[in-house]
Amino acid sequence: MHKELKKIIAAFIQFSRLPIRANTLDQQLFDQSATYLPLVGLVIGCIGALAFCLTNIYFDATIAAIVSITVTCAVTGAIHEDGFADCCDGLFGGYTPEKRLQIMKDSRVGTFGVMGLILLTLLKVQLISGLGEHTVIALITTHVLARIVPLWIMQLSKYVRSSVNTESETLTNTGTANEDTYTAKMTNTIATQPIFASRVTIAALVIALILFSTPLVATMLAILTVSTLLLNLLFRQKLGGYNGDCLGASEQVGEVIVLMIFAAYW
Repeated sequence: MHKELKKIIAAFIQFSRLPIRANTLDQQLFDQSATYLPLVGLVIGCIGALAFCLTNIYFDATIAAIVSITVTCAVTGAIHEDGFADCCDGLFGGYTPEKRLQIMKDSRVGTFGVMGLILLTLLKVQLISGLGEHTVIALITTHVLARIVPLWIMQLSKYVRSSVNTESETLTNTGTANEDTYTAKMTNTIATQPIFASRVTIAALVIALILFSTPLVATMLAILTVSTLLLNLLFRQKLGGYNGDCLGASEQVGEVIVLMIFAAYW
């Protein structure tokens, strides 16, 4: 089997809950699989769009949007939402970088995380339900472009890790599942091979240019770039860098930004 195909399989195994199995993949392939995150997003977006269309046959767009979000969370294992919730808890619940990282490492979700997820989900439901006939292509594009943001974050900053074990992690050994899955296995590869992120970005933009008008794509690129820079600045100020939770949160922010651009354009 071709090495790149093995990386693609590893990416789907690592970043989704799709029933894919392969016994011939080594750890290096998993380490390098993050370069295909947008491809994973393409499949996740198609699944979410299909769920929306099937539900919308019998129910209104709001219910269809809720079902679509639920299905994509199930398919991804809610790995990005988990990172967003942990970021809300850590960034706004701690007063020092060390304390913020300690909070984010805890597997328990606090008030900031719960409220963040509620507001984020409500916003996505409202945006998706208002896209009308453009919903399918918007959902697919959103899941592809949003997964570029974490790749950019890894290019701009450094990975930081908490050296303090939380109480829940000591008792259950589950406190760093998201961080280990979404960062430790891919940071080194992306950081040392920046051309990967460039190729992914160019490929996604070419596809977007084919599907949409140039002004819309230019607007998306500009706003995503500014948003990435602002997120990177926030992570640096609050943590001194990024961790796996930050990458998951940046993907969720990317989703909302792209959906808002579509909603405003159409």
